[in-house]
Amino acid sequence: MIRLSLFSIFFLFSFLSRTESRGVLSRRQRGGASPTFEINSRQALQQARLAQTRGIVGVARDGTLKVIPMTAEIEGFAVQFKVAGTDIDFEQAAQPGATIRAEKPATSVIAGEKGIHLVLHGDGGQSFFDFPNRREQKGLLGVVALAPNDKMFWGGGGGNRRADGVLHSKLIDELITKILPQVVIMDPAKVFFMGISGGSFLLAGFFLPTFAEKYNSGAILGCGALPPQVRPSEKFGKALGTMRVHFQTSTQEQEGIQLTIPQAITSYIAAAKKAGVDNETLGKKLTADTTPKGQHCAFDGKGFVSGIQLLADNYDKIIFGDGDAKGIGKVSTSVLENNQRFASGVQLTQARERAFSTPAKQRQPQYGHLLVSVSTFISELRSAPPFPLPFAPIAQTLITIGRNSSQLICRLRDLFFRCVGFFPGSLGSTCPEVKSLSL
Repeated sequence: MIRLSLFSIFFLFSFLSRTESRGVLSRRQRGGASPTFEINSRQALQQARLAQTRGIVGVARDGTLKVIPMTAEIEGFAVQFKVAGTDIDFEQAAQPGATIRAEKPATSVIAGEKGIHLVLHGDGGQSFFDFPNRREQKGLLGVVALAPNDKMFWGGGGGNRRADGVLHSKLIDELITKILPQVVIMDPAKVFFMGISGGSFLLAGFFLPTFAEKYNSGAILGCGALPPQVRPSEKFGKALGTMRVHFQTSTQEQEGIQLTIPQAITSYIAAAKKAGVDNETLGKKLTADTTPKGQHCAFDGKGFVSGIQLLADNYDKIIFGDGDAKGIGKVSTSVLENNQRFASGVQLTQARERAFSTPAKQRQPQYGHLLVSVSTFISELRSAPPFPLPFAPIAQTLITIGRNSSQLICRLRDLFFRCVGFFPGSLGSTCPEVKSLSL
């Protein structure tokens, strides 16, 4: 088995090198996501089963909280989502495994006072399954939605190129307006957002430029952002003077994201100023922070999952309060007065074309401590969607060989990502040189 696996590894690396040199990588080898799942397709049904059985679902031990997974049917596409609350928060249609068809217009049977806090996960879907916003805050009920493609990438595509960003933004909008009122007793004027990594790419690059004026609420863009990838709506800039938007990152952020977050911030500032928003107002509504010392999304300085949970727990303090986030510090610094820098020296609020003056090959990678142990890595592989059979022995062999080599573990993750295209976002936190793992 080991000999076969080692031979397979050698073959795969050779194949990847040859295809990369010819520039003819297939979509899957590039790590790109599949087209958006259509309702009742085999892929959609498989994802529904995964969404309904893995991660946080069911009733809390004390019986005070229910997490209900459902499928939204929107214009022929299937979007998995979960809502959290108590019995008094749900409409009768909210049943585990139910398929809810989009209706126009959809309204709650009973007028509600509570709002919604919707989280869009990062690439791989980890935060959908963890449901970090499941606890009610400031009258906001938790909702998470799962990207409807095989890689679980919001916006589809891969990296900075979110080929389905426009479509996915529309699906999110219709999930909010046509689906959620059928299952949650809610106030449609109170819909707030949080993005994680790739989810922030979709929010910042597509959704907010299109729908900010419609929702005019608040959003945290965690560990990721893109400047507008579509032509913003007519009143996008003006909406930035009334909507609360916060960019949260960390000093050891991934290199590529150290470029895109400043680009997004400067683009948002320019749009607001063009719309006539004064500096005092803009400084209160648009803030950014890079205080945490951790790597990608590790806002607690420890890990991907725990860092995201900490950010979600502080949502109300950042969006509605003074920005004094427990476990992080005061984060609501005006983008107009923010002089923070990443550990690389790149300024948080100053856009530039390149983040680093030293070529990547000449820099020494900083691995830090190995946040994800080998045992955790194996368990996450087992819980992930099925891999093609040839990759299973390869994984086990490389894990065994690489027990004492974080570099080899990172190479393994990179190889799997390019060949198979899926990894929980937490696996990227120890591999700063692999920029596409946990966007």
